[in-house]
Amino acid sequence: MGSYIIRFDAATGNGEIDLAMIRRRAILALTILFGGIILILAYSGIESSRKNMLRLLRQEGESLMQALVTSARNNLASSTIVEEAATERLVDISTLLGALLNGSATGIDALGDWQKRYRLERIDLVDGSCRISASSVRESVGDTVSGDPDMLAVLDSVLLESRSLAVARPMPSALPQDDYTYLALRTKRGVMLLSAKVKKLTDYQEWLGIGFVLRQLGDQPGIDYVVLQSSSGIVLASRSIQQMVAVEADSFLADALESEQTTSRIYNFEGRRLLEVVRAFKSDVLPSGLLRLGMSLDVYDQLYAGSLKQLAILSLVLFVLGIVGSYAATSFKRLQVAEVNLEQLQSVTDEIVQSLEAGVVAVNREGMITIFNPQAERLFAKSAAAIMNQPYRSIFADDLLSLGKIESRSQQAHRGEVRYSSTPTQLRHLLVSSVPICGKDNTYSGAVALVYDLTEIKQLEENARAAERLTELGSLAAGVAHEIRNPLNAISIATQRLRSEFEPNTNAAEYQSFLRTIAEEIDRLNTIIKDFLSLARSGHIEKVLVDLQGYFDDIVTLARLESEKQHIAIAVDIEPGLTAVRLDRQEMKKVFLNLIKNAVQAIDTHGTIGITAWKQSSGQVAIDISNSGQPITPDVRDRIWQPYFTTRKDGTGLGLAICRRIIADHGGTI
Repeated sequence: MGSYIIRFDAATGNGEIDLAMIRRRAILALTILFGGIILILAYSGIESSRKNMLRLLRQEGESLMQALVTSARNNLASSTIVEEAATERLVDISTLLGALLNGSATGIDALGDWQKRYRLERIDLVDGSCRISASSVRESVGDTVSGDPDMLAVLDSVLLESRSLAVARPMPSALPQDDYTYLALRTKRGVMLLSAKVKKLTDYQEWLGIGFVLRQLGDQPGIDYVVLQSSSGIVLASRSIQQMVAVEADSFLADALESEQTTSRIYNFEGRRLLEVVRAFKSDVLPSGLLRLGMSLDVYDQLYAGSLKQLAILSLVLFVLGIVGSYAATSFKRLQVAEVNLEQLQSVTDEIVQSLEAGVVAVNREGMITIFNPQAERLFAKSAAAIMNQPYRSIFADDLLSLGKIESRSQQAHRGEVRYSSTPTQLRHLLVSSVPICGKDNTYSGAVALVYDLTEIKQLEENARAAERLTELGSLAAGVAHEIRNPLNAISIATQRLRSEFEPNTNAAEYQSFLRTIAEEIDRLNTIIKDFLSLARSGHIEKVLVDLQGYFDDIVTLARLESEKQHIAIAVDIEPGLTAVRLDRQEMKKVFLNLIKNAVQAIDTHGTIGITAWKQSSGQVAIDISNSGQPITPDVRDRIWQPYFTTRKDGTGLGLAICRRIIADHGGTI
């Protein structure tokens, strides 16, 4: 469009009216107004999203706090129950030792062995004048009993009050302690006095007590700290904290201490912004105070900053478009400049499409692929140069992106999750959003699909569910171990006595065979309990530098004992220069032997197993264990990490779950 200029004769006194300038200014004003409205709406949307994100984060923090309070109370209750059970166990031990002492002339000489066997601090035999006539600590024989008032109290209650049994134990505590439990029992040879450390009787609390719960929660991603704080200071913490404000010095904490509700705030701690969730915690065992949960706001702040950055880019683009549009509409002479600007804009658009983290696949009205950006190349393992201008249905015969349905008008838009495997071992979870492209007259001119890779998000969700299941297994494991091991110990002791003290007159060989079977089954049950506990709690790993070539040579030597029976070859290929890696030799040996065993079982006979190791660009070491057997089906693949899921009749379903836990302890993934 040209410029229209109206001029009046200067003699009339009228000025010059430039219609082109008026049009440019009007278009520019409308563009700025429209852009301002868009920016206001976008900013309002961002602020609303920010508030919603913060609200969801607060709700998540309150849920975590509720779970923490419930877990803490359950742990405190279980601590009291276990300490009572420990005292009952000490009574059972004293009854057994008393019977042995009364029935055996040599029982006095076995006091030292009894002390070690039953994890006691000492065993003393005291006469009526409070002198030690025999003891597991031989140098104290002849001394007069003295020391802890609780010990003297139980001894006096048996000597002076003619009681047959007396017990003294300290107050219950949720934390491991060095207090003593004392028990006095009247026997034919005097009063037997047993001393035992409470911590040895209830040492499970170091692994499954409230401190363990705080550490486990504090190790979760996004959790900065978990603290139990009383008015006198920090009682328990998930990590080492140098300094934390006192409850009385902070009005927010002081108010939360008086309230029964969970409260939260944005809090600056050690130079970082956190969402702190606080709730009062009262207990008869631990000092009453506040549970404080600090949740990192780094991801929240990054998302908000990214949204503002996108808003700034949008405002800049709108302003540029307004300038270009006003000049293109008012001056034909600047058409070439407008075309240059349009080409630049197209270049920016192409760069945006090329740099998007989502895969972009577009087709024209004939169904030919016109856009296939680098992210799409990575997701589908296909080269853009090889498939550009090729029929979409020849590349995606199963219409994975639903562009074929849009082309046939069977649906207007599509959004859903799909699974895609570019290789037999690589399964991706994809979110596909497909829409048609229509012209001004609403005619179909093509379709475009945005593809987002949800594989990592799905993995994070699975890890979170696995961590939750392991937390539940932790509580279950303690109860199972306690309930099963006590009767197993009793059965084991009875079996040992039957083997050493009784000899049948007939069928002696069969008798000994039965006893061996019982002992073997007891060992098998203990192994099952050990595997159960190793799955439910992280183990202590000790990383050392390991030569991978020699390490795998040793592992393959062990594995060949089974693989050669089925004529299966094992090949090891270690990248040159990859000499040493830090790992726990014994723990990782369990992982590799289990994976090789699974590979052997996946091959009927006459197959191969390959072990390959190389260093990735990120600095991590990748180890691939493959076999020539049948691959895992997709419906089974998603369940193989679940504890107790197995496809074999003789399997326990714990192998891969334990492998995953060990590798997670090393900071790796499988």
